[in-house]
Amino acid sequence: MLRMQDIALTAALAALLSTGVAAQAPAAPAALDVTAATAAPRAVKREETPVPSARRPVRRDRDRLAPGEIDSAVHTNLLALVRVERPLWLSTRGQTSPMLRDVVQVYYGGTWLGGPEVLQRMSGEGLREIRRLDSREATQRYGKNHNVGAILLVPEE
Repeated sequence: MLRMQDIALTAALAALLSTGVAAQAPAAPAALDVTAATAAPRAVKREETPVPSARRPVRRDRDRLAPGEIDSAVHTNLLALVRVERPLWLSTRGQTSPMLRDVVQVYYGGTWLGGPEVLQRMSGEGLREIRRLDSREATQRYGKNHNVGAILLVPEE
């Protein structure tokens, strides 16, 4: 009989430890009711403390560089900024045809500037945001030859 009580007590203690109740509960009484110890442990719902907003990671828009990201950057030009902050904007899928442009096209307020090399001569001053358009959006907005998409530099108004 004593052996059965020891097993039940060990099982009850293990259940309490796994739910985290033992750390919060006062010391166990000297006499323990065996029926309570052998009963199925109840799930204890823990209260989740909300994480302060300062600790939450900022969810970045993968198709947009916001003004704070442009201004806080320590990069000397926009090409360096894009390479560090959004490197996928400059990636290509490989050459699909010798006649097609397989580099991202850059636009400033709707005016075509060229390929990504033009970003090397530009800084972030006077820009409201930098957006990436996928190939579908770029083709709808600016016409064909946008297989990789486009980078749109949106000036401040």
